[in-house]
Amino acid sequence: MKQLVALSLSFLLVLGAVPADSATFLGTVTPHGKARLNDQFIPADTRVASGDRIATEENGQASLRFDTGEAIALGELSAVQVEARQELLAARFEQGVLIFRSQGRLTVEARGITIRAKEAAALAQVILRQDGRIEVGAFEGAVEVLGADRPLTVNPGYTATLAVADQKPVGAGAAGLSVATKVVIVVAVAAGVAAAIAIPLALRGPAVSPVRP
Repeated sequence: MKQLVALSLSFLLVLGAVPADSATFLGTVTPHGKARLNDQFIPADTRVASGDRIATEENGQASLRFDTGEAIALGELSAVQVEARQELLAARFEQGVLIFRSQGRLTVEARGITIRAKEAAALAQVILRQDGRIEVGAFEGAVEVLGADRPLTVNPGYTATLAVADQKPVGAGAAGLSVATKVVIVVAVAAGVAAAIAIPLALRGPAVSPVRP
């Protein structure tokens, strides 16, 4: 009898674990060439969970369609880690080229700053240059760049070239400061946005001719 009860409890625990594990999945990644999910090559469409890291190799790309409708695309030699934060999504962008479509839930974090749609939706591109600069271009909808000082708006059809600097501490506790740890320095703002990679259908954006960064 005790064995039967123990078996029943184990069975219920297993059943109870399935929804919790399933809830951690955020979307589906599709490789275009060589790409890795947590250091394992992605053979085809694969489900992605919170905390997973996606990286592309030379001549490889990848697109991730979130279940919420947001999406990101990575160019070659690019990497991002995705996380669920309550009802929001965060893409911790490490290197390369990233294009994202946000419906209001997705933010991109890179080099201590945060990039997000200013209003309901946006289609934008972020390029991390090897010299430390960041390029943020908006195809559709305005995006905000959040640093520790003040928000910067990049309007659709424009590209901002940015540099970041460490924020100077204010007071002992620095209470009330933004979560961001970097001050945004505007190097240049120019009309026009040239896509560094072809925008995939998953992002449902307009046709844009790609150029290399």
